[in-house]
Amino acid sequence: MEAAEAPERMDRWMEAERYVRRFKQRQSRKDLDAALELTRDALLRRVRRHWHPPIRENAEDITQIALIELWRRIHRFDPARGRSWKKWCCTQAEWVMKTLIKRFEREEQAVEEVVRQFRVECEAAARRDYLVSLLREALDRLPSPEREIVRAKKLEGLTWAETTWRFGLSVSTAQRLYDQGLAWLRKQMDELRRADDV
Repeated sequence: MEAAEAPERMDRWMEAERYVRRFKQRQSRKDLDAALELTRDALLRRVRRHWHPPIRENAEDITQIALIELWRRIHRFDPARGRSWKKWCCTQAEWVMKTLIKRFEREEQAVEEVVRQFRVECEAAARRDYLVSLLREALDRLPSPEREIVRAKKLEGLTWAETTWRFGLSVSTAQRLYDQGLAWLRKQMDELRRADDV
């Protein structure tokens, strides 16, 4: 059956070329339409056999794009040069497919970059959430005067004057408690981190 189909396919290419030659002589739209219709099926079979999966998966669309390019470039086909219509069409279709493969590869790279960036952001957000949870836990364990001073300075953004006024402390006492609280927090966070790693 394959052997019987092969001459029929060649006849279609040759018939398409006859229509193209007539189109070149008469500039008849009917001849051009007939040539492209005959060419379409042969190109579609060729595209469906392509090695690149996205090309095979989008064979119908790619064949349509190739036909549009053939229609745009038909003035470049010159039968006098001895090149067959089949060879010329296949060359044009290969150009379209190569262009699309490059576009697919660029799109794949762009998607991979977006996915990679998303992973990095997710990991950073997870790490940030993890550190915030450690900080909350450590802050809850911090003894009372230090905890209140650290919260006032770090979370509420109070100045030293406001902090000392609120707690009725001298600036030096408030600063000492604040420094002790931060040192204690660092130590607690390290311990909590080590405990989570185990």
